[in-house]
Amino acid sequence: MADETLNIWLHERVVATLRRTRSDVRLEYEADEIRRAGTGAVVLSASLLTQHKAYGGNAVLYWLEGLLPEGEARTTLESMFDVRRGDAFGLLRHIGRECAGAVAFLPVDERPAMPGQPTPLSDAELEEAIRNLPTHPLGVTPESGISLGGLQSKLLVCKTEEGWALPTNGAPSTHILKPAPFQHPELARAEEYAMRIARDAGLVAAAVDVIEVSERDVLVVERFDREIVDGVAHRLHQEDACQALGIDSRDRHKYQQRNGGPSYGQIAKFLVTHAVDRDKELRALAEAMVLTCAIGNTDAHGKNHSFLIDGDTLCFAPIYDASPTVSFVTGRQLAMYVGGSITIGEVNRMQLALEAKSWGLSRDVAIDIVDDALLRLGRAIEEADVSGVLKAVTDDVKLYSSRLLATRSLQVEQRTGEAIT
Repeated sequence: MADETLNIWLHERVVATLRRTRSDVRLEYEADEIRRAGTGAVVLSASLLTQHKAYGGNAVLYWLEGLLPEGEARTTLESMFDVRRGDAFGLLRHIGRECAGAVAFLPVDERPAMPGQPTPLSDAELEEAIRNLPTHPLGVTPESGISLGGLQSKLLVCKTEEGWALPTNGAPSTHILKPAPFQHPELARAEEYAMRIARDAGLVAAAVDVIEVSERDVLVVERFDREIVDGVAHRLHQEDACQALGIDSRDRHKYQQRNGGPSYGQIAKFLVTHAVDRDKELRALAEAMVLTCAIGNTDAHGKNHSFLIDGDTLCFAPIYDASPTVSFVTGRQLAMYVGGSITIGEVNRMQLALEAKSWGLSRDVAIDIVDDALLRLGRAIEEADVSGVLKAVTDDVKLYSSRLLATRSLQVEQRTGEAIT
């Protein structure tokens, strides 16, 4: 049946079809795409390399799930569109026109409407859209067709010369608005503070800001998978680490567990296999890991690490969703383990360098990356503007970063015969 088949568009071409059968969802690459890219190429996902045989089962399901919201937002959208619980195909049929990266899911007789025309939002309409997020997650309407993974409440918008607008009529969203949760009203400014530290330290991180809407702080995140060229927004393809590694991201599976789940080692191996500049990408991953430990972030799970895909090559995406979570939760277990440490308070310079060395970096390079990142982050933290940031947050960040900085430089240990081997 036609309504059980969706074309998967990448930029301006159909690269595959998604078909629902009685028992499965099948993804099959177009013959033209295989001829263009060759077999075994990264087109949609590194977990779904081009091949003549159709993919099915968990390989397809896990990739699709990474494109969809989680938790209450998912349940609300399923109810809005009368979709059976857990039916990823059915939900993408309604909200798959604007997804993370450059993919779009459309009926076989439709084409993407590019560049599209955003619908302007007045201040009052923006307030209403944020207020209505519990019943209209992401700002979804029956006509919008927008989706984005994740658990936190958010609104997808376009930034235009006239102000904020909704990504309608095929227009790509350019920004994500994340209102501070009512139970943690300080979270938006805490995340902006952490992300600003990362950028001030020279780490590659998404640009963020905080605005106030109806006396509520809202974090503004510039999408790293969008690019503005001559005033027109274009999509850049990307996927998160769970999608790339073929890992189930639902429930707690996006966190590393003793018996599996995403890990820094898996992400590093993936970069070694697919990146053009292996050393550059491993450095970026190591710096992100150091930031995670320096700010007290226990939520840096597989879905909070991504890759930008360009042709058949990948690079580590800018840092995003980095927040000092220790100030807001009681748990101290790391989302992904570092050098054998499971809790964030156990991590020291030695373990950071050991983790980076285990990826294939030399001992000296691993040590240099960790020491350099810690020093730059330490300076950025000392010089950061903390106005509007909860004191408990800045105290926690200074505590975790200073603990790491207080550890003897591994270069010193190397000279005293205690270096890592």
